[in-house]
Amino acid sequence: MFNLSDPDSNEVVPAGDTRFGGDVLLTSQGDGEMIFLYRPAASDQRTTVLNLTTQIDDTAFPTGCGTLYVVDGTLNEVVAITGDFHRGQVFSAVPSDSTVIPGNLATVDLGTGTVTAFGSGFSNPKGLLFVAGEDD
Repeated sequence: MFNLSDPDSNEVVPAGDTRFGGDVLLTSQGDGEMIFLYRPAASDQRTTVLNLTTQIDDTAFPTGCGTLYVVDGTLNEVVAITGDFHRGQVFSAVPSDSTVIPGNLATVDLGTGTVTAFGSGFSNPKGLLFVAGEDD
């Protein structure tokens, strides 16, 4: 059982993507953690906790060419980032109240928990969504 101070967003990691493909991801924003649940509801389910270098909010897992949408509710904008993303890349929104790289779009290294700024100019990014291009 976890004693989380701020469980936030959750989603399923795309199958075949990263070391956590097919797992359920729960982000605990205030704790600076990503919690991965392997084989939910199975008798051999297990969790892996990845400690991050800063707080994050929503996360997206691109699967190739497409568009990454980022909501910035404070600025009342939806920003579309189109490009040739790579399977295995992980993008997260760093909230404005984070002590490290606040208000940025970032990449997350799922091996180390390192969160690195990728895009700035946001006030409070969240609500990430990746939509694959027609060829993916």
